[in-house]
Amino acid sequence: MGISVILQAKAGSDAGYSDAMYVEKGAKVVPSRKVILRTVNILVSIRSGAADIETTKRALNDLKLGSVIIGLMNPYKPADVFAIMVRKKMTAFALELVPRISRAQDVDVLSSIASVVGYKGVLMAASLSKKMFPMMITAAGTVSPAKVFVIGAGVAGLQAIAMAKRIGASVSAYDIRPEVKEQVESLGARFISFDLEVDQVKGEGGYARKMDEDFYRKQRVQMEHIFSESDVVITTAAVPGKKAPILVSKNLLAALKPGSVVVDLSADSGGNCVDAVLGKTITTKNGVIISAPLNVASDIATHASQMLSKNLCNFITHIIKNKHLSLDMDDEVIQNTLIIHQGAFRRNAIIPKKDEGKMLSAKTVFLGFEVITKVPTTLHTPLMSGSNAISGITIVGALVAASGGLGLKGLSHPKTAVRGNILGAIGIAASATGFVLNNLVLIVAGSLVGASGIILTRVMCKAMNRSLANVLFGGVGAVQDLVQDDIYEGKIKSTSAEEVAMLLSTARRVVIVPGYGMAVAGAQSAVRALTELLEKNDITVEFGIHPVAGRMPGHMNVLLAEENISYEKLKDLDQINNSFHNTDVSIVLGANDVVNPLARESSGTPVSGMPILNVDKSRTVIVIKRSLSPGFAGIPNPLFAMENTLMLFGDGKEVIETLVSEYKAL
Repeated sequence: MGISVILQAKAGSDAGYSDAMYVEKGAKVVPSRKVILRTVNILVSIRSGAADIETTKRALNDLKLGSVIIGLMNPYKPADVFAIMVRKKMTAFALELVPRISRAQDVDVLSSIASVVGYKGVLMAASLSKKMFPMMITAAGTVSPAKVFVIGAGVAGLQAIAMAKRIGASVSAYDIRPEVKEQVESLGARFISFDLEVDQVKGEGGYARKMDEDFYRKQRVQMEHIFSESDVVITTAAVPGKKAPILVSKNLLAALKPGSVVVDLSADSGGNCVDAVLGKTITTKNGVIISAPLNVASDIATHASQMLSKNLCNFITHIIKNKHLSLDMDDEVIQNTLIIHQGAFRRNAIIPKKDEGKMLSAKTVFLGFEVITKVPTTLHTPLMSGSNAISGITIVGALVAASGGLGLKGLSHPKTAVRGNILGAIGIAASATGFVLNNLVLIVAGSLVGASGIILTRVMCKAMNRSLANVLFGGVGAVQDLVQDDIYEGKIKSTSAEEVAMLLSTARRVVIVPGYGMAVAGAQSAVRALTELLEKNDITVEFGIHPVAGRMPGHMNVLLAEENISYEKLKDLDQINNSFHNTDVSIVLGANDVVNPLARESSGTPVSGMPILNVDKSRTVIVIKRSLSPGFAGIPNPLFAMENTLMLFGDGKEVIETLVSEYKAL
């Protein structure tokens, strides 16, 4: 197919395949997992997505935007890992969803795995059993064959039946789908039928549906006489996307003779046996041996890998044409397995669902609070806090601005914070005056302005993890034993505008975190120019806005809005924090305390417990500051000394303008 293949070193060693064997076939073996993830366009895995959430999340940190992922993904319920794939504009194929049709047999990974599991399950049972499986004629006479009962006649069950018969056991089997009777009997086993309603047992893809508890209760009752005759019970019943049904109850275990064996091959999906301990072999009080092995196919790693690799290779031929990804949406194999396409969900089952009931309840109970606090952040300014209540109060703000000489740029001045904090008191005073004068308009307007001012102050206090008195009257408290030299010495790495420009040229996603330093330098116009330049080169640019960045909530938003930077690009803490691990470069411009990891990792500091922007999770952090001087909290910032941080010292406006020039010169 002309595809370059990159393999992690020693990936196949446990299956008996050396690195040299892969190189001989044309693959490139690379020691570093990160290098592979950052290089490949298509990642082929065994388990990914919701089937191995933590490993997949780590991989997604390094995979490129728009990458393709193929593997077993447990695509039956929502998981945040799928949302990350969507945010990174990825395409994902879940191999559990390969349709059960003739032309898809060569890509049916589940059938390949099930064949191995059924085979190995019988060998496990034979090893644990105190009886020999075949009938044998010995010097001591004839030894009767072991009686094996297989529950579930899917691929694993049929393979178990065939293997048990092959080594001489007397085999019977049961499945709730009556149509498999012929397949069971064709392998030489006896099919067991029970008096149960089975009209609706067949589910999607030919699998058995999960039935209600009453069905399984009746089934267990009728199984008791079969269990009493059996030496070995092998269970294989699984339902895609659901916990395996409990088929072997305590009563059924009690019906088995001492020394009997139960091998639960559905342990990976929860198990069919009530007393099974997943991943272990135990013996009950009445001497029944119960084994519930996990990841059985890995015990036959050489052939399991061979079969899986063939399935994957066949699957790739469906999606790669002329060395390029080419999806035929009319192909049933692609239709079924494609769960995410270029950042869009295509399978409803994995789409995260909001708890609408709780949201509605919260909005009902706190309607007044929501009206004020949920107004877009661009309105959260001391000048316009009254407009958080109703749009009409904006007129009051305009009058205050006119009389006080405050323009939007006036937000850069520290005194603005004091004016904003006392807006609530002014509103309440106005309302009280309205009562005295019996002026309804003054009462209503004053109450609204006062309420919004008070809530605005509350929001700011909460965001800073500080008391109201502390915000209104002074500093953030005594600085603890944090010595700047201990944190910074020998760890600060300076950079240049030229080097940063080169970093940005290879980035796909950039987040800019503005702070008070941007306002002081008046760098917002230069920031807009940098943003436009990056976006022209297909780089995604967003802004991480802390609620109290600057001198008041909304300070940064207003300054950026003045430069016509789209509000859609401005993300608050909750919107941006979960995506920093997918960010190539974060630029911290004049912010300090709001990105200080001490708030998240330590106690006893002035910023402890304050929510921060997790810029340190980005691949590279560029901090633009005049010096290493501390922020308002008066403490050093370990972010500046981190391995992935580069310091670009200078005036914010001049540095950004130089950065724009260097980027254009590339």
